[in-house]
Amino acid sequence: MKTLVILGVVLLCVVFWMFGFSSEKCFQPSFSKRPIVGCEGYWSEDNTPIANPKPWCGKDDFLSKLRAIETVAESDDPGQYSVLTLRGFSTSRIDGSFLGNKEYHSASGMCWTGDFASHYVSDHNVVPSLAFYEFVMST
Repeated sequence: MKTLVILGVVLLCVVFWMFGFSSEKCFQPSFSKRPIVGCEGYWSEDNTPIANPKPWCGKDDFLSKLRAIETVAESDDPGQYSVLTLRGFSTSRIDGSFLGNKEYHSASGMCWTGDFASHYVSDHNVVPSLAFYEFVMST
């Protein structure tokens, strides 16, 4: 019986090694230093979002702060934020699904798409640009 347990553990280790499974629950993000052209969450042909199979470290804190900003922007007293609803819909650059038509804007000139948090970051673990990450985390 002891031999079977040892063989099972060895087999499990070999499988993890072969398929690259990691015990890490998140990965250290590499933030793009590219300048934001337009709004965060709009992608050009030469700058498409990268979906990641695992969440990046700090993602939950980032999403919490970004969602708090979006809640203020949609409130009766939005302060330095505004919400712009556009005509039509956009499609995901990752999976082609239909997304919304909303943009958030700050008085400092930062803007981002309404689906950036929920679709790109939450669903696909996309890492934001460094400029946008710093904007959110400093607010």
